[in-house]
Amino acid sequence: MGDRGRTNIFCTLLFCNVLEKITAFYVQTNVFLFIFPSVFFSIKWYTLVILKLQVIFFILLA
Repeated sequence: MGDRGRTNIFCTLLFCNVLEKITAFYVQTNVFLFIFPSVFFSIKWYTLVILKLQVIFFILLA
């Protein structure tokens, strides 16, 4: 019973951590789009997003 409780807490913390990362990324992206609308259509911005996503997936999988 104690082990199950500990696992649930761990999963909740992990979920919150992932949710926090996604929210932070979403907010950052929206701010970025709001400030630099013209950059959004450039290839550089697209590359930046792919790099950011790769970094996030690397953090999540590590």
